[in-house]
Amino acid sequence: MRINLRTFGMLTMLLTAVGFVLGLSTIFEFRILGLALLGLGIYLFHLLGEEKKRLRKRQDFYQRVGRLIAARLDA
Repeated sequence: MRINLRTFGMLTMLLTAVGFVLGLSTIFEFRILGLALLGLGIYLFHLLGEEKKRLRKRQDFYQRVGRLIAARLDA
């Protein structure tokens, strides 16, 4: 099953929020787990930004190719 970037972003935000809440816990094991989840959430946000950047570059490439083909067909 595939999920889109918007759903992945929401799940990452939920994971980061849970990690933040657990990071504020007074129980040491929960705090460690929360900080690990928080770090994982921040890393996933970084990956999400990189993927959005990659998709934008891909879209720009295909738009340029489409314009080149249209110009060749008109000429």
